[in-house]
Amino acid sequence: MPLPVFNATTGHYYQGVVLRDVSWAAAQTAAAASSYRGLKGYLATITSATENASVLAAVTPVAGRDGNQPGYLLGASDAGEEGVWRWKTGPETGNVLSYTNWNLGEPNNGGVAFLGPQDYPMMYSSSTTPALN
Repeated sequence: MPLPVFNATTGHYYQGVVLRDVSWAAAQTAAAASSYRGLKGYLATITSATENASVLAAVTPVAGRDGNQPGYLLGASDAGEEGVWRWKTGPETGNVLSYTNWNLGEPNNGGVAFLGPQDYPMMYSSSTTPALN
């Protein structure tokens, strides 16, 4: 796993961690259990286009499998109130997202029916897919 990358603009470290077939809650728990240089980990909160670009530069592109889109879970959700996206992790916890970079037509709560509602955003980064979240 690559070391975290420091962003001087935000003062944060970023590290993409690939966990296959886990829930958002499991990813959040894993992030919260991690630390680097005495700093507690959390799922990324992205509040600007500059930070978005920094995060993309810090994560390793991942390839999908079985037709699934690869990506990294972010620390936000609209599970509490459909359509109202709030940060659930990090220093922005509780704040409504002020910056988004949704893929065209997203969020749409679509996808695979058996998975239920789509309440957690993901940043995509692969060698075959443009970076979108």
